[in-house]
Amino acid sequence: MRISLLLQREPFGAILERTLTQFWTAKFEQDVTVHWQVDRRAATRLPTGDWQTWLVNSYLNAIFVLDADRIIFDPIRREFSRSPVWWRRPAQQAYVTAALSSIGAQRLAQAKVQVNPAIPQAQQTLIVAGNHKIRLLDWANRRSYGILKSGFRSVFMQRELAALGAGRIDLRFDNDLC
Repeated sequence: MRISLLLQREPFGAILERTLTQFWTAKFEQDVTVHWQVDRRAATRLPTGDWQTWLVNSYLNAIFVLDADRIIFDPIRREFSRSPVWWRRPAQQAYVTAALSSIGAQRLAQAKVQVNPAIPQAQQTLIVAGNHKIRLLDWANRRSYGILKSGFRSVFMQRELAALGAGRIDLRFDNDLC
């Protein structure tokens, strides 16, 4: 489900903050702070330090850094560049191209995420939201992480893993990670 729809039904920003904070803190074995910011132009008061900015395009369901490698957008391009309605195709394709370009990404982003300290290889990482999980697509390491959203029951993740033939896996990790 796209971020634009998730924002209508849940406090997505707060959920994303908790989920990514827990995941990155565990992954990098150091405290990581994540702040969701709806008004991307607002001068919010963040603690001092170097903050990495991630752009949020809620219509394309993508969270990425401005200087992201273009290759990470292939899944987004494949999913959103072609409308099933023929007369919408040119406009939709133009929007996707502009929203993923270095020039248009900032202007077309609906929110931003501030992260401290900076995440290594962020230029090679795409974050995609879902109903019950957040996916991190790590192009540099050829990995995809399915992270159970903070506050969500693991039954949905268990069902997905069972459908994939993974069998029963204990999803009770430290920090509710998956």
